[in-house]
Amino acid sequence: PLLPPPPPPPPPSAQRLFVRSACFARGGFVYGPSPSHDYGDNDLRMLLLCRAALKIPEHVLFPSQSSSSTSLLPPAKQHLLHEPVVIVLNDFHAAPIALLLRFGDRGDDECASVPRGSQALSQLSPTLALLMHNAAHRGSFHIARMESWGIRDVRGAIMAMTRMEEEEKQERGEQQSEQQNPSPSTSSPPVAPPRRLQWLLGAASLSDAMFTVSPTYAKEVTTNDPSLLQGRNNLVGIVNGISPTVWNPSQDTALHMHGGEYDISSVDEGKQRHKASIWHDLFVAPSSSPPPLFAFVGRLDVQKGVDVLVDVINDLLDAEMASCDDPHHIMPHDVPSFAVVVLGTGDASIAASLRRLVSRSRKSRWIHVAFRDEFDESLARRLYAAADFTLVPSRWEPCGIVQMLAMRYGSLPVVANTGGLVDTVPRNVGIFCRAPSLGEHFFTYLSSGGGCEGYRAYASSTSSWFDGVFGGSPSVRRGDASSL
Repeated sequence: PLLPPPPPPPPPSAQRLFVRSACFARGGFVYGPSPSHDYGDNDLRMLLLCRAALKIPEHVLFPSQSSSSTSLLPPAKQHLLHEPVVIVLNDFHAAPIALLLRFGDRGDDECASVPRGSQALSQLSPTLALLMHNAAHRGSFHIARMESWGIRDVRGAIMAMTRMEEEEKQERGEQQSEQQNPSPSTSSPPVAPPRRLQWLLGAASLSDAMFTVSPTYAKEVTTNDPSLLQGRNNLVGIVNGISPTVWNPSQDTALHMHGGEYDISSVDEGKQRHKASIWHDLFVAPSSSPPPLFAFVGRLDVQKGVDVLVDVINDLLDAEMASCDDPHHIMPHDVPSFAVVVLGTGDASIAASLRRLVSRSRKSRWIHVAFRDEFDESLARRLYAAADFTLVPSRWEPCGIVQMLAMRYGSLPVVANTGGLVDTVPRNVGIFCRAPSLGEHFFTYLSSGGGCEGYRAYASSTSSWFDGVFGGSPSVRRGDASSL
């Protein structure tokens, strides 16, 4: 029940169209030369993709340039006027489609013998559905960039992409105040134009339906960010999922090449082999029996809470150093040994703090830290299989799939009590903590007899817990660690 069945294959008639352009073929990362720096023309790159999408009806519905009417579809295509047309706008990247449809595209030649781009699509009266994977990413661009976007009705588009209604309310309030307290000036000052425009806000104001990637996150956005939804209460959450065939530990070549066979029947011995393999590859200190292993796999970003992870481990290292200097100082909870592996790229300052943490940990007797500043799916698969615990301490999380992949590979998810983590991690399988605080006792609890070793002892005598973690029916109560 933890994993939905794989989706059916697309119908034979489904078509996938790709756009080829030099602006998409740059080196570096998707949005910029590095994870911390964006390309200066990302708005134009996304607009190119959106205009290509708007061209599809023009070429499909008006293949002949000899059409004599720009207001009607060709006779052979008239039936399409009665077919539902839905355009799914994925995040702010696709928001210009809604803006160009509503406010016009100066790039369309109105004198052409066939409808162009947004004109052709508008004849189909499409339904716009906005899908927000993360409402924090708004597509915010300076207003000076708007001239290059080619939107015909500039003022209408600005109104859609800003919260100008709030500014107008303020202006009306100032006007009312002046009426009650007249001043020498007979006219109120104009409202200053906004400096930045939010594409996602524009798409939200123009869409017929809005979706996001989990029911709990939909409630959080509705409650915490009503201005984005323009007072509407129709945001629907549809929970994400993973493919159990793509992510199948028993057939995972990344596992077979390193730690060998690994599935629900061999999980106890297999996890030890894979943990030993990870230890050999990533840690300096030799160990015949590696300690409990915690893994973080994901983007190095404030949202993901990895900075909190760094702070907690630094506090424990400070406590250890103090105990070495002062024989009367006792380590909190008699800290047992544990290891942490962080795999991911992103914020340069967070990456630097992780490298410093690795350097500090090499002087520790109890705490071992490894960091790989890269995206390596093969290593991620190995970590899910090797880790006793997978950490997801997000400040907010629309849905995420790391926790689902961890469960699929037999790693206990330790998650923040937020967003899609609530919807995808059963309370009797995962451990929930307050977001974003882990607390100094977090690792000591999970690595002690009441934590990881207790779970391992239980798992060695029965597979009930691993049945649940691997996607069967969970039967072992793990509790809520919200007090940690």
